[in-house]
Parts: sequence; structure tokens; C-alpha cells
Amino acid sequence: MTSHTSPVTEGTGAAERMAADLAALLAARHNIPTVTNVDTDTVLLSVYTGLTVRIDGTRVYWREPDPHHRRKWPRRMVYLTVERAAERLADHYKQLTEIPLGELLANGIVLGRNRDYREQDARPSTMAGEEPPCS
Repeated sequence: MTSHTSPVTEGTGAAERMAADLAALLAARHNIPTVTNVDTDTVLLSVYTGLTVRIDGTRVYWREPDPHHRRKWPRRMVYLTVERAAERLADHYKQLTEIPLGELLANGIVLGRNRDYREQDARPSTMAGEEPPCS
């Protein structure tokens, strides 16, 4: 079920259409419900606890879940089509739903405190799989 929690603004029309298409694909092909929230220039699509997708009208992006803390840096997933994004999101959704909620809470996944990098990767500057430069 997709719900819109704020009105479409002029700058988010393409992003909202893309988000609606992605939500429809996730629901129809993978039986994954989503919640949509329109921000100033992006649309946020909540897929599952710890899995929030941002859509800006030209690309779909999110931080790949790392519930077992195997990577030092977050991996950003960036897709230009909703079809490919939906397939990858379905994999991530399955991965997260197989972990008991208590474990997600204990690892900080639910509250977003599982890493020191927090939201520094909110806007993608690299393509999926590329690591950010060391500082």
C-alpha cells in the first residue's frame, strides 16, 4: 500500500511518478508494501526498517543494508530504472526480513546507528559498488 504524506510540489513531479512506479512494481511483483513521503526535491520510499530509498526523478538510490557490519564504508546503490531498482530492493528486503527484529535493533539497523558514517551518503556521488574516497 502506498500512501502520500505530503502534496506534490512542482519540483517533485518526476520523482513522485518514478516513486509511484517503483512502489507499484514492488507491490505487484514482490508483494512488498511501501510508504511514500515527498520531501523538497526528492521522494522518500520506505521499504522496510533500515531500507529507505530516495528518488530524485532521474535515479533511485539508497544505502545497501549491512546488518552484519561486513563493510567499512557504506555501499550506495544507484539505479536509473525502476525495474532494476525493484529487483535489487526485493533482494535487500528479503535479506532484512530474514533477520529477527531484535537483532536489527541490537545492531542499530532500525535506528540508523549501525555506523559512524550515518547519513553522509544521502546524495550519491558514485555509482553502485564504488567506495567513497578515503579522507
